[in-house]
Amino acid sequence: MKAYQEDTGVTGTLYKGFRSNNRLTAFLVCLLIAAICWIFTSLSKSYTGSFVFDLRYRNLPFQKNITNELPTKIAVEMEARGFDLIAYSFRQKLDHIDVDVGAMISSANPARNSLLIQSRSLISAEVMGMKPEMSIRHINPEFITFDFSQKFRKKVPVLPDVSVSYKKQFYGPFHWIVKPDSVEIAGSQELIGKIKGIHTEHLEVTNLDHKAIIPVRMKDLRLTGMEIAPSTVWVYFPVEELGEEVLEVPVEMVNGPAENMLLIPDRVMVTYQAPLRLIDQINTEEFRVCGDIAKYGDQYAREARLELCHIPAGVYKARISPGFIKYLTSK
Repeated sequence: MKAYQEDTGVTGTLYKGFRSNNRLTAFLVCLLIAAICWIFTSLSKSYTGSFVFDLRYRNLPFQKNITNELPTKIAVEMEARGFDLIAYSFRQKLDHIDVDVGAMISSANPARNSLLIQSRSLISAEVMGMKPEMSIRHINPEFITFDFSQKFRKKVPVLPDVSVSYKKQFYGPFHWIVKPDSVEIAGSQELIGKIKGIHTEHLEVTNLDHKAIIPVRMKDLRLTGMEIAPSTVWVYFPVEELGEEVLEVPVEMVNGPAENMLLIPDRVMVTYQAPLRLIDQINTEEFRVCGDIAKYGDQYAREARLELCHIPAGVYKARISPGFIKYLTSK
């Protein structure tokens, strides 16, 4: 407490000065009140403020091509009390203004090659979230012009950018299918004449263990001056669960010596996989394991590599164990 009372720093000096000089204190209080009154008086007057919004064009005519550059932003100059302008800048959540081109064309002559839209027709107090006492003084641009030319159209194949991997013991019995397999593009004759097919966006599917139909978007062509319909296609992935069985199969030698041969071993194990729903229908008697001495044999080591020379219908994958046999021939 003693240290506080004996504080000779700047804070202590000011504090003592205020206490000892009542006129200075009164002056500062009056100055603060005057500043607040000035602010309130100033903000009660009318001011103008400019707010910029993005333009988003919807329902562009598929049968027409837009040849001119469209504005991407619109500036709205509002007049209101200072308080209202400040409040609007904090509370407004509108980040874009929609321009429904298709609706405006249908209400005008659809055969016209140009369309002029007054920007004020896109804006209302309700859309902008304005108070009744606020008003719009100016809009830039005041008009939006659309210059149209005839669009050319053609169908091109879809080029899927798809990769898929399956969970263990699952596989795709046939290649995935894209529906629709072609799309229609529209644009200038020069542009679409160069297009032979349209890629999809990349779709990666991993650990698939069930049939799936997945939507994938087409590559966006709007930046190139072309449009595409439909903008989304569907990819169907067929999936089958695999079962595994093992059986013993006798070895057959082909292209070998005419004399009798002793095979070691003369029977091998074949492990095969097939769709689980069909595995009981596999005709296991159709498995044939062959050792082709002329093609895969070593006459000095008396060894031959084995291969499956026939696999029954419905088998997905099969392997032989062991993959080699030895043989002896009589002299």
